[in-house]
Amino acid sequence: MPDTLALANHNVNRSSVSHQCLAAANVKCMKDQSLQDQIYNQRRTALIAMIDAEAKARGLNGAVRRVADRLDIDRSLLSQIKGGYRNCGEDLALKIGAKLGNQDWWRSPENTHTLFDANVEPAPKPIRKVPLISCVAAGRLTEAMDPYALGACEDEVPVYGEVSDYSFALRVKGDSMEPEFTEGDVVIIDPDVRPQPGDFVVAKNHEEEATFKKYRPRGRNEQGVEYFELVPLNENYAPMRSDLEHLHIIGTMVMSIKKRRAKPHWRDK
Repeated sequence: MPDTLALANHNVNRSSVSHQCLAAANVKCMKDQSLQDQIYNQRRTALIAMIDAEAKARGLNGAVRRVADRLDIDRSLLSQIKGGYRNCGEDLALKIGAKLGNQDWWRSPENTHTLFDANVEPAPKPIRKVPLISCVAAGRLTEAMDPYALGACEDEVPVYGEVSDYSFALRVKGDSMEPEFTEGDVVIIDPDVRPQPGDFVVAKNHEEEATFKKYRPRGRNEQGVEYFELVPLNENYAPMRSDLEHLHIIGTMVMSIKKRRAKPHWRDK
């Protein structure tokens, strides 16, 4: 007959080993879940950082939409991940990584490099072009006059927003509008846009000389006539007042193109 005591010890030992294996499996499962939760949190944190950077750069309104469009993912899904209602799983993480060109995009700075700031995207196609004219030609403009009709178009400038049919471009001269505008900058002027306080405008005097300045309404003079100032940004120049000299606003600046200082090509160094 089998040794009853030995058989009992064998069963007890086998049961003990089973419990140990089960306990080890449970611990491993808990560790795996904890690691997965940590990864989800890192991905969520990285996506929130992208949204915050977008909001800081281009405004809070629509930041989630713009980031979702840039990553080519569903906007509502991104909102749910941001709010902690959904997780960024493996497939989505791989898709975002392919879009950013970095599969480690979600890892924290202590584990890898800082999240790449993907803050550029393809430029939109220009809606139309407007004529770049001289200040002399601008001084001859009147309401609803086609700038092309002046025959003084130096070039055509592409614009990326809606402007009226009579819009035109001017090149800034001199330093009266520094530091915001420097010589060589190009400003797009729309005659159909009524200036608001603080806008930049192009105006002309009775001698049909055009100037580019900041618009500042001043109320009414003693005769009850509304008047305004044209203010240079460079304090070395004096403002002009429409109640002291004949000034007529031609149009309001709707966008500008900065001229960058030419630098030696880095490949030539």
